[in-house]
Parts: sequence; structure tokens; C-alpha cells
Amino acid sequence: MSFCGLWKETSQVNDGTRHVCFGSRRIRRICLTLFFGTNLGVFADARAEELVSELLPHRAVYDLTLMPVSNRSEWDSVTGRIVFELSGSVCAGFKQNFREVLVLSGPKSGRRVIDSFTSDSEAGDGRSMEFSGSEVEPDGTVQRTSGVAKSTENGGTAHFNSPMQSDLTIDKYTYFPVSYTRNLIHEALVGHHFFSATQFDGTDQLKPIEESFAILGEAQSGRSGIDSILAGKDFEPLRHWPVTIGYRHSSPKEVSESEYTVFQDLFENGVSQRLMLDFKDFKLSGKLVEFSFLEKIRCSPLN
Repeated sequence: MSFCGLWKETSQVNDGTRHVCFGSRRIRRICLTLFFGTNLGVFADARAEELVSELLPHRAVYDLTLMPVSNRSEWDSVTGRIVFELSGSVCAGFKQNFREVLVLSGPKSGRRVIDSFTSDSEAGDGRSMEFSGSEVEPDGTVQRTSGVAKSTENGGTAHFNSPMQSDLTIDKYTYFPVSYTRNLIHEALVGHHFFSATQFDGTDQLKPIEESFAILGEAQSGRSGIDSILAGKDFEPLRHWPVTIGYRHSSPKEVSESEYTVFQDLFENGVSQRLMLDFKDFKLSGKLVEFSFLEKIRCSPLN
């Protein structure tokens, strides 16, 4: 079945179901990377090259379910699925595809569906990216986003082609998605427990910049703590860390608490297991239910 084929039934609902865009941009941040510049990003990548293993090209599928004890929202039921694909390499550049569908149900609000897809292509050095995406609006129309972003030692720019043309200046300390992931892993490998960064991924034209603060737990390795779906796939020698990342929109006028928080168990090759999304009013648990390797692109000495 194709990547988009997994969602064919859900995205073509004709029973009066209302579609809603709540949280789709937020949920995408999980992969970040998986979770995923930048003067700082390039310098950090240079230091990280000796420590960070090549990000693993892979396809991962996560089932999402509502954590009942956390629910203070209008929804009685929230279920969904995330499909994430990462391909490429440092020499060839990286590509991320991300699809997510959520179905929310409640006695007052009825049944609503979140349906979105994004695709990013990022240079291996983290200095440029192309982004595109689509979201189903509540009235059933599809809003599309696309553009390009580039960074230099003095900062950078982003140009949106759609939904409307606009230009944005990016601070030199802003990370693109894959660059952020590589540097987050670097911080974990050198034993740091905190990592603060500004991120841009092109998913929201109105609020394009987000500030993030990551807390990294102690490293683990070996068979214990590895999900059964990853067993026998050479993950046992790899280190992995419990990572909690809080996000808020960049605002120079005030300091506010995180608007939402993402937890993941992150391996040093960029694969995540055991997700948790905290939207304040409710939390979602994400279980890795499918995993497969994608083709590796080897870097030759000439690259």
C-alpha cells in the first residue's frame, strides 16, 4: 500500500464528518526529526559530525490514543495515526514526509477529523530547505503551503509561495528540522541535559517561528527499553534518551510557558519510539506499530 493509501478512507469521508485543523502543525513537530540554520546550526553540525551517526532512512507508523486520565477537553475519544518517512544523507540532502490523521469525537462537538500532509527537502549542511504541505479545512477545502528557506552566516530568509506570497527574515540561530535533530542528538551524546533552540519548518505561515526547550534524560542502551517492533533490527547497541520538548511561538514582548509538550524516546540514529503529546487539555500516547528501513545513500569521498 502506498504512503498516502493508508489514509484514503479517512481523507475521503462523505458522511457529514467535519474536518478540523486543530493541532496538525503541532503534531508534526514530533518527527522532528524525527523531531528535528543557521550559523549556530552549521557550527554545531561540524562538531557533531564526529559523534552523530548518520540518520537512519526509515518509515515509521505510530498509532495515537487518548490518555483518559489526562482528558479535560470536550472530546471523549481521540484516535489517529502518524506516518513518517526520512530518506537521504548528509551528502545528498534529506527528505521528510509526514502524514497524520486524527479523529476526535464528543457529545457536544460531534465528530471531527484532522488530515494533513507535509514534505520537506533539506540540504545536508542545514543551510536550505524546500517545504510543502496540505491541510483539510473544516469546510472540506484543502489549504496548501509551499516555499523555500535559506540561511547564511548572518541570518536567513524564507519565501512562501502559498497560501499567499510573503517573505520572512530568519534569525541566524534558527534551525531547520533535520539540522535541529542532528544537533539535539549531538547535545545528548556529549552529556548535556538541556537544549534551547528556535525552529522553522514552514508549516504555519502566520506563526512561522517556534521556540523550543528540550530536556534530555540519561542515556540507555542494550535490550532493555527497546520496543519489540525494533527487536532484532540492530538497535540494541545504540544509545537512546527520553526527551521532553516544550514549544511556544516566538514572542519578544513576553515570556510564556510552553503551549504544548512532546515526549519521545529518541535513538542516536534519529528513530523515535514511545511518543506522548501534551496539549494541556488532553494527552495522546503514540505507539510504534510499524517500522521499515529505507534505502541508504552512501557518501563517497568525493561528496
